Amino acid sequence: MSKLKNCVEGIIITALGGFFLYLAFSVRNNPIPYGSGWINTVAQAKFLPVIMACFVTILGVVMIILGLMGKVTTAKFDKGEPLRLFIVVVLVAAYLLGINYFGFQWPTIAFSIVSAVFFNWKKRPWWQMLIIAAVYIVVGLWGLPKLIGLRLV
Repeated sequence: MSKLKNCVEGIIITALGGFFLYLAFSVRNNPIPYGSGWINTVAQAKFLPVIMACFVTILGVVMIILGLMGKVTTAKFDKGEPLRLFIVVVLVAAYLLGINYFGFQWPTIAFSIVSAVFFNWKKRPWWQMLIIAAVYIVVGLWGLPKLIGLRLV
């Protein structure tokens, strides 16, 4: 029974990976082919999601095997974890709602700052996290889009 208990996380990750694969394969192909051969395959909108879903599924299978071999044990929650999990879910939900109502840029800036400070407030000083968030914001919302000619609204 304890070996099965150690495999629970692997089973959940494998199921999520299978679901992600289903979603990735449901993405339609680009209407205009980019040529023949591997370039057309790599340029399709579903290529990267399929690769990522495959890796999640493989990770789940590896976790199951290691759990059965007894090399890993299941994670244990301390008293603060449910509250932390609730806060993360609320932050992500607020971010998604913010994108829906206010566009992409301002909710992303707020989410970057809040998440950088919240997830690391015991590990690093808050001002260091603000600097890191500022670098992410400048590079992600200004630098890279400008470099590739993408206009973020």
